[in-house]
Amino acid sequence: MGRFVIVAYTPKAGKEQQLLAAVGKHLQVLRTEQLVTDKPAYVMRAADGTVVEVFEWRSAEAIHQAHNNPAVQALWADFGAACDYTPLSKLVETNQMFAEFDAVQLWSSCRPTIRLTGRILGLSLTLEPCGAPVGSGVRGSNGRRRT
Repeated sequence: MGRFVIVAYTPKAGKEQQLLAAVGKHLQVLRTEQLVTDKPAYVMRAADGTVVEVFEWRSAEAIHQAHNNPAVQALWADFGAACDYTPLSKLVETNQMFAEFDAVQLWSSCRPTIRLTGRILGLSLTLEPCGAPVGSGVRGSNGRRRT
């Protein structure tokens, strides 16, 4: 069963863009390593500039596996250079009944995947937007995947 996490990253002085770049590739690396589900991550910003990310690990075992995974360790080193991890309770927003945050758009650090594949009767184009699970493809009006 999946495990949702909420993590807060407070950027180190002058490192906000480096932090956003790490957050922008976070889910991609975790998906490549098959450690997270296909659900999208949500990224937001607190009033003090702390970046908050919500995402879903595949399982508690996947979290454990990440701690021994070289690709994940390299990414976490990028995070370590760019931010400090902050307990959620330190964010003033969490003192409110309904914590509100500003949305963060990571499109600038995202590279959608476009694949052109041959078929017997022609060509098929697949566009996978940022945060889309690999192989999700584009769906037609009938709801069926077009890949």
